[in-house]
Amino acid sequence: MAFQLNSKAKIVDIKRFYRVEGRLIKSSDSNEFYIEWGNYNLDWNPQSKRFESTPDLMLEDFPVIYQSDGTPWDLGNLYLYWWWNNNADYNAKSISTIKRKAKHLLHYLQWLEDSQSLERPYHVFYAPKGLRPRQRVTYQYKRYLQSLYLDNTNALSVVKGKAAEVAQFYMFLNQYNLQPPDMPKIEGHFYRIKQAKRFTPRGTAHQIVYTDIHITESMLKENDSETIGGEDGKVRPLSTKEKDWVLEGLETLGDRQMQLIHWLGLYSGARKQTICTLTVDSIKEAYIAYQGSAEARVKVGPGTGIDTKNNVNYVLRIPFGLVKAVYNWIVRSPIYKERRAISFYGESDQNYCFLTKNGNPFYVAQRHRADAQNPDLSHTLVLKDRGRVGNFIGNSINDFDNQRLIPWIKEHKDSNWMGFRFHDLRATKGMEFVRKARVTNMTPTDIILEVMSILGHRSESSTQRYLDFDEFVRDRRNKNRAVENALYNQDFPWDTE
Repeated sequence: MAFQLNSKAKIVDIKRFYRVEGRLIKSSDSNEFYIEWGNYNLDWNPQSKRFESTPDLMLEDFPVIYQSDGTPWDLGNLYLYWWWNNNADYNAKSISTIKRKAKHLLHYLQWLEDSQSLERPYHVFYAPKGLRPRQRVTYQYKRYLQSLYLDNTNALSVVKGKAAEVAQFYMFLNQYNLQPPDMPKIEGHFYRIKQAKRFTPRGTAHQIVYTDIHITESMLKENDSETIGGEDGKVRPLSTKEKDWVLEGLETLGDRQMQLIHWLGLYSGARKQTICTLTVDSIKEAYIAYQGSAEARVKVGPGTGIDTKNNVNYVLRIPFGLVKAVYNWIVRSPIYKERRAISFYGESDQNYCFLTKNGNPFYVAQRHRADAQNPDLSHTLVLKDRGRVGNFIGNSINDFDNQRLIPWIKEHKDSNWMGFRFHDLRATKGMEFVRKARVTNMTPTDIILEVMSILGHRSESSTQRYLDFDEFVRDRRNKNRAVENALYNQDFPWDTE
């Protein structure tokens, strides 16, 4: 069974699914696997003296995962069938559970396929020789899930569930040796087993077995003491030294588009969503209107074609030299011209300022979703993209940071560096302004109003955290030093040995 070709993997519910026999077959001309299904399981009925299908071995609305090319995803479906065959009862609870498991696996498959569309060769067994273990596909996906939580895209329970499902999927593959013949055992390669003890209120210890693909709350709360909370979640302003590392890394890596995107984050304080939905005409107008000025101003939010979080209207303030750099990119760059030619908006000034190699946006704008539903508009642009926009929310920028920029900084500057998230660039801009404004004796009220204007904050309480940040960090460090002195400022008997 196949469905009509679509741009994304999907789940199709089988209305009446019977337990069947299936075996995994490896293709002779590739490393791909497929399932060869047999007949229904039949039970011998001694009274009728014939084989009969067992009625209670039927499940309604069984989820089957199909890939974007319209073919079933055999490994994922085999895992779901195995789980149902070994663990499920034939009731509503089991149906709900297997649907949840299918959705988590579908998310993983869509991430793999989205990565492939961005020319990253990820697949279920992606682990090229010579790459560090953290570059293997399971650990890349784990970092992606962590970014979803830190960006407030997914709740903690959701990313934990997705990570756990992928871990169980690979444990299943490992159990039945379902990997290419030239690949080492899956356990130890795509995940490692870990153990811990959990105590009940009565003090009874239970051994907990999990993998290093699993996500725990403690992982996501590391380094939480030097972050700013608020309507943007947790953000960590970079120090001057860290900012210099980022700037040097961007220059060395030589990706001009990524350099411009990160400069906009650092020097305008704009969110990724806003930067990636900037329009060509907004930059052209700012370049013309603010000639000779130190700063250019661009209106963003509803009615401008440039998206903001929570649809807040505000004025984005960008150093004019940076506007000029973006203008030169969209007007003179041969790379941008090639990408624009294959993009949805084509030569229109409604196009995005930043596009991927395939002509896709880094972040799909709300106007794009509306325009794609207009057959006249999409027909006059790129026919193959009529009605399609994709699900791009800036993940390729995260990949650039996690796979190229941060590793470069760790290799050349500090191997123990904690790294950063793109959203931290915004916090860096806010804190730099606060510190410089205090030197000029600007009043706290005026600082708050200016930071709210620069960052487009809706809540004054969110902005107040920027003013309190340095004092909070200083108090926290003083407290830690006091605790350390109380514990260790004494003579120990082994010091004289």
